[in-house]
Amino acid sequence: MNYISLINQFWQTRRSKRITSLQADLYYFLLQECNQRSWENPFEVSNKLICASIGISEPSLIDARNRLQQLELIEFDSGKRNTQSPRYYIKSNLNNLSRNLGTSLDETEQQVKLKGEPFNINKTKTNNYNNSSNWKGGIYDPEEQRKAFD
Repeated sequence: MNYISLINQFWQTRRSKRITSLQADLYYFLLQECNQRSWENPFEVSNKLICASIGISEPSLIDARNRLQQLELIEFDSGKRNTQSPRYYIKSNLNNLSRNLGTSLDETEQQVKLKGEPFNINKTKTNNYNNSSNWKGGIYDPEEQRKAFD
């Protein structure tokens, strides 16, 4: 599982089920936290940090995370006031992920199944837009450019 797959999963869920902007903010905040922790899953984060970061009240946070759990996007264990922060688990409906502390959501290159041709970042594209034939005596000629694209 990777970041983009989780985001795509979120949008797929959002197409069929109502998700408020507050719930979306919370989900993306949790994804970012998980990412910053090198995809440690589950992970702990305090209610105060979440509330301050996305500008919500604690009751709103509790409602939003309950809804995300109902939608099966996350799981969480409530913390113990002033002693332990809540523990969040980013769920994936696309893969079965282990719930062990420190489990990575990253896939190895061998685990990723590519559809079609792989993207080639080294492929060069010829661009006729600004070549010398479009310039006549140092002045740009749009007619020459149109001919290049015909």
